[in-house]
Amino acid sequence: MISALSLRVIALVTMLIDHIGGTFGITEFRYIGRVSFLIFAFLIVNGFRHTHNLNKYLFRLAAFAVISEIPYNLIYSGDVAYPNSQNIFVTLFLGLCCISLIDWLKSKHVLLCALPLIICCYAAFKLKCDYGYIGVLTVCTFYFFDKNDAKNRVLLIITMLFLASYDVISFYAGQLFYDISGFNLQSVVYFRPFISESPSFIQIFRIFGLVPIFLYSGEKGWQPKSKWGKIAFQYAFYLFYPIHLLVLNGIYSI
Repeated sequence: MISALSLRVIALVTMLIDHIGGTFGITEFRYIGRVSFLIFAFLIVNGFRHTHNLNKYLFRLAAFAVISEIPYNLIYSGDVAYPNSQNIFVTLFLGLCCISLIDWLKSKHVLLCALPLIICCYAAFKLKCDYGYIGVLTVCTFYFFDKNDAKNRVLLIITMLFLASYDVISFYAGQLFYDISGFNLQSVVYFRPFISESPSFIQIFRIFGLVPIFLYSGEKGWQPKSKWGKIAFQYAFYLFYPIHLLVLNGIYSI
């Protein structure tokens, strides 16, 4: 069985492999790295279930979204400013906002839960976050199917397969519609966000992230004993993201 600490380590290592592959053009590394986001999305929901202070959790993600933006921009564009994409912390922040609001609204009326889902997915699309609205939906999927039973596991696998294959499914669905009707859905601005311009088969490998997640024991894993040790240990995982981007960018520049 795997602890939360082990899941974090797996997510960080596969993310590092992914970014090494992206920086230096090693395609095989990108396939390995696909599993990292699924684990991060799961950990966001797991953190939401166990946090003692939701506001601090949200602030922490927002703060590191800001801190990580320049390192992210540098490695993906070579410039300090890059409005065409936002780092993964922005996606995770929107995912946490979404499930927090859904959790609050579901006791009032279940239909109200659609509002934060639409708003946060739209925000992810407009901000051009890493993984976009699919990333927000991935976090929400772990929230909706978080029970450890056969029914929820099956529904989780089916939904994650759909989300991981969405680029391929939407591309060929759009092509099929064009072949039948002669009408290009990409030409309609309202359909454009939902129809992929090219099939991305690499994203399908994201589904393998469920393997370590299904082995999660529910235990935290090793933790420092002192209060400040725990804080430093926690922030080390957050800092790994911007620091490793800066290091990779530096190596690539050299």
